Amino acid sequence: WFPSMGSLLPPVLLLWLLSCPRLQLGHAQDPAMVHLPGGRFLMGTDAPDGRDGEGPAREVTVKPFAIDIFPVTNKDFREFVREKKYQTEAEAFGWSFVFEDFVSPELRKQENLMPPAGPGSGIREKLELPVVHVS
Repeated sequence: WFPSMGSLLPPVLLLWLLSCPRLQLGHAQDPAMVHLPGGRFLMGTDAPDGRDGEGPAREVTVKPFAIDIFPVTNKDFREFVREKKYQTEAEAFGWSFVFEDFVSPELRKQENLMPPAGPGSGIREKLELPVVHVS
């Protein structure tokens, strides 16, 4: 994550993915998917402030996979959660890691997909926006 890139990161990442020479765009079964070949890369950090499995830096192998060419919207994710009875980590753990360093422990316990920013917040007016901070 590069904070200076802000909201440019998703389009830049998509352009990079589309420029990959071994990339296969959708098949008849899933035309809205990009198929990536997988491979090895360096993951993690050796920085002393690495957290939650971020260190040490190590080589990992990723199997071939497919990813949607469009972001998953709040509406899409909400439908998935309802249909599959999926529980997010924020719901399972009782709080959200995203605000760990920025809000009080009391407010952390109230953040999840519904309500995403604590009491009184919602996604009703944001259903067509990409879902964020889900696992």
